[in-house]
Amino acid sequence: MAVSPGLWQIRLRVAGQAAAAFVEALEPHANSALWTEPVGGTSRIEALSEHEPDRALLEVLLGEVAAAFGLAPPALDVAW
Repeated sequence: MAVSPGLWQIRLRVAGQAAAAFVEALEPHANSALWTEPVGGTSRIEALSEHEPDRALLEVLLGEVAAAFGLAPPALDVAW
């Protein structure tokens, strides 16, 4: 039986109107990414990666997306 490697999880909460843009910024750095419909104006984004994400790079990219929407950068949760 083959053992599959663990996956890195990238999670954040963002304003619903900006969720697609945040996912677009994450997609090149993840194997898959998805987001929820907004609840109370907030969407959850979850992405999975086989490789350890570059947290500093992701924070810069997500900060740029946030600035384009006039939002504060989202808190980034990266876990293995």
